[in-house]
Amino acid sequence: MIPRRRIPVRAGDVMLLCRSLRPPGEEGRAVVRAFEEAFRDDLGCAFARATASGRDAMMLAFKSAGVMAGMR
Repeated sequence: MIPRRRIPVRAGDVMLLCRSLRPPGEEGRAVVRAFEEAFRDDLGCAFARATASGRDAMMLAFKSAGVMAGMR
């Protein structure tokens, strides 16, 4: 996806992203949660979720919009 505006990326953001790639566990979940909250706040959205892939992100977006398989 190409953003429509320039999104500023700070060094702290990159470090938080790198730390979120740790193996699962309570500490890893806390880091991912912090990343989601920081990303959400930067975008000014009510919610944000980190996903493993773009496909997962699209499926989550469709599901949250109420789009089901076979709908037109």
